Amino acid sequence: MIRLRDDSAGKKIKCPECAHRFVARPPGEDDDDGYAVEKNDSPKGKKKRRREEYDDDNRDDDRPSQKRSRTVPQVPTPMEPMVWAILSIVILCGPIGYLIAMIAWGKISSALNNLPTGRRGDSARSMLNIGWYLTIASIGINSVLIILALVLKIMKFF
Repeated sequence: MIRLRDDSAGKKIKCPECAHRFVARPPGEDDDDGYAVEKNDSPKGKKKRRREEYDDDNRDDDRPSQKRSRTVPQVPTPMEPMVWAILSIVILCGPIGYLIAMIAWGKISSALNNLPTGRRGDSARSMLNIGWYLTIASIGINSVLIILALVLKIMKFF
């Protein structure tokens, strides 16, 4: 038995335990501690009861799954920051590669800030994070190349 407020009489209520929908009616003369449940034989309720009564051992594997897909439409990944990130890792030539990596870092940071929060931006966010890691790697490699070139120039190797 579910306890409801007095103004709930006649309204459709959803059971918090089993999610069954029913119409609340005031308690009868023999029942004075809450509202009684009036069964609603909707097709949705019948399907749920049939599914609960269905034995898992006798399940037919050819039967299609009754679960509904709850996929969230995803935002497409912005391609310009990804192109800059790939260029930054491909063009490893010191100062020019470093400059391209810094441009990529700025574009990726801007694109990450413009993505919607929540599940809609998850796939784009994960792709941009990969681009961000490529950019960080490129900055590190290009920094090492610049330092190496300066050391070799100081030592007059070229």
